[in-house]
Amino acid sequence: TPGSWDEFASERAPFVLKEGGVFKMWYESGEPRQLGYATSPNGVTWTKHPDNPILSPGPDGYDRDAVGHGAVLHEGIYKLWYHAIGDEGPIIAYATSPDGVNWIKHGPVLLPDSGAWDDRALWGPSVIRYQGLLHMWYAADGSNTQPSIGLAVSSDGMSWTRISLGGPVFGETTPIGDPHVLLHGSIFKMWYTDYAAGTIKYAESLDGVNWTPWAGNPVLEPAGDPGAWGEPVVRFEGDSNDSLLDGLRITGGQGRE
Repeated sequence: TPGSWDEFASERAPFVLKEGGVFKMWYESGEPRQLGYATSPNGVTWTKHPDNPILSPGPDGYDRDAVGHGAVLHEGIYKLWYHAIGDEGPIIAYATSPDGVNWIKHGPVLLPDSGAWDDRALWGPSVIRYQGLLHMWYAADGSNTQPSIGLAVSSDGMSWTRISLGGPVFGETTPIGDPHVLLHGSIFKMWYTDYAAGTIKYAESLDGVNWTPWAGNPVLEPAGDPGAWGEPVVRFEGDSNDSLLDGLRITGGQGRE
């Protein structure tokens, strides 16, 4: 939008909830990176909130350089886990809100694990509640590992325990990340980014830990310029097995929509 906080950056990394017939989107934009909020009656035509950005970097500390790529749950209050960059490098932080617009930050909740596969950077959280516990799939890399996907669990959203397999719960021969996980029936379904090819891929799991990639991958690939697609968000409507892209779009790492 000309003259606004996001004038010189593309909207990316959307997360969408549908509540009371209204689509609600939190998205990353701006320089430095910040979070904006928009609503839509149909997932196509969006109205940005007048108070955007609704979450910005702090003056110093763990999120002084950037905030973005959030995952939201509405459980009485809105709960946001987001990617932050600051004194401790790329990490996952947590905030809560009564309305999805005015946020209270609670600080870092998942940091690089010294000596482990994810000892360098964490980003791209995806959070759902399953069997009473919060489950977070996240992208990470380490000093000796390429980007892959890890899993942590929590009872309160602030204290997280990694599910350790001696490495990530899901990885490929190429760098991957930006997981978006849904539980559909008894099957965990994940859409994720292949950074090398710039494509969206899909995998399934019965327990959220052991994943099988779809044999027909990728599910979405660029028509022309490579590296254009990423950060998928998917939702299921009604009883249909058809998947709908939240906001009816995927925004890629180079602003491709």
